[in-house]
Amino acid sequence: MYEFLILSHLMKNSAHGYLIARIINDIIGPYARVSNGRLYPLLAKMEKDGLIAVRTEPASTPPGDRQLRVYQITEAGTPLRVIASFVSTR
Repeated sequence: MYEFLILSHLMKNSAHGYLIARIINDIIGPYARVSNGRLYPLLAKMEKDGLIAVRTEPASTPPGDRQLRVYQITEAGTPLRVIASFVSTR
Protein backbone atom coordinates (compact mmCIF):
# COMPACT_ATOMS: atom_id res chain seq x y z
CA MET A 1 0.00 0.00 0.00
CA TYR A 2 2.71 2.48 0.97
CA GLU A 3 4.54 1.81 -2.30
CA PHE A 4 1.65 3.16 -4.36
CA LEU A 5 1.29 6.22 -2.14
CA ILE A 6 5.00 6.95 -2.52
CA LEU A 7 4.99 6.42 -6.28
CA SER A 8 1.88 8.51 -6.80
CA HIS A 9 3.45 11.44 -4.96
CA LEU A 10 6.79 11.07 -6.72
CA MET A 11 5.02 11.20 -10.09
CA LYS A 12 4.25 14.85 -9.26
CA ASN A 13 7.39 15.96 -7.38
CA SER A 14 10.61 14.56 -6.03
CA ALA A 15 10.78 14.58 -2.23
CA HIS A 16 12.98 13.75 0.73
CA GLY A 17 12.03 11.06 3.24
CA TYR A 18 10.59 13.36 5.90
CA LEU A 19 8.20 14.94 3.39
CA ILE A 20 7.18 11.51 2.06
CA ALA A 21 6.40 10.35 5.60
CA ARG A 22 4.39 13.50 6.33
CA ILE A 23 2.34 13.12 3.15
CA ILE A 24 1.63 9.43 3.79
CA ASN A 25 0.59 10.18 7.36
CA ASP A 26 -1.71 12.97 6.15
CA ILE A 27 -3.33 10.58 3.67
CA ILE A 28 -3.86 7.62 5.96
CA GLY A 29 -5.03 9.82 8.80
CA PRO A 30 -5.22 9.06 12.49
CA TYR A 31 -5.67 5.31 12.05
CA ALA A 32 -2.07 4.47 11.27
CA ARG A 33 1.32 6.14 11.09
CA VAL A 34 4.24 5.19 8.90
CA SER A 35 7.37 4.94 11.04
CA ASN A 36 10.93 5.65 9.97
CA GLY A 37 11.65 1.98 10.67
CA ARG A 38 9.11 1.06 7.99
CA LEU A 39 9.60 3.92 5.52
CA TYR A 40 13.36 3.98 4.97
CA PRO A 41 13.79 0.21 4.43
CA LEU A 42 10.86 0.41 1.99
CA LEU A 43 12.51 3.30 0.12
CA ALA A 44 15.77 1.31 -0.02
CA LYS A 45 13.92 -1.72 -1.42
CA MET A 46 12.14 0.43 -4.00
CA GLU A 47 15.51 1.90 -5.02
CA LYS A 48 17.04 -1.57 -5.29
CA ASP A 49 14.07 -2.68 -7.43
CA GLY A 50 14.64 0.28 -9.76
CA LEU A 51 11.31 1.97 -9.02
CA ILE A 52 12.87 5.12 -7.60
CA ALA A 53 16.24 6.86 -7.79
CA VAL A 54 18.04 8.84 -5.10
CA ARG A 55 20.14 11.95 -5.38
CA THR A 56 21.74 13.97 -2.62
CA GLU A 57 21.38 17.70 -2.14
CA PRO A 58 22.89 20.00 0.47
CA ALA A 59 20.48 20.89 3.26
CA SER A 60 19.15 24.43 3.09
CA THR A 61 19.34 24.92 6.86
CA PRO A 62 22.43 24.79 9.09
CA PRO A 63 24.50 22.77 9.55
CA GLY A 64 25.29 23.10 5.86
CA ASP A 65 27.39 19.94 5.62
CA ARG A 66 24.29 17.75 6.01
CA GLN A 67 23.02 16.06 2.85
CA LEU A 68 19.36 15.35 2.03
CA ARG A 69 18.46 12.21 0.14
CA VAL A 70 15.89 13.23 -2.45
CA TYR A 71 13.81 10.49 -4.07
CA GLN A 72 12.40 10.61 -7.59
CA ILE A 73 10.43 8.12 -9.65
CA THR A 74 12.06 6.21 -12.50
CA GLU A 75 10.42 5.09 -15.72
CA ALA A 76 10.08 1.60 -14.24
CA GLY A 77 8.34 3.07 -11.21
CA THR A 78 5.34 4.54 -12.94
CA PRO A 79 2.31 2.93 -11.31
CA LEU A 80 0.92 1.44 -14.52
CA ARG A 81 4.18 -0.39 -15.16
CA VAL A 82 4.29 -1.58 -11.56
CA ILE A 83 0.73 -2.89 -11.76
CA ALA A 84 1.41 -4.55 -15.11
CA SER A 85 4.52 -6.29 -13.83
CA PHE A 86 2.71 -7.39 -10.67
CA VAL A 87 -0.17 -8.86 -12.65
CA SER A 88 2.13 -10.60 -15.15
CA THR A 89 3.95 -12.44 -12.33
CA ARG A 90 0.74 -13.95 -10.97
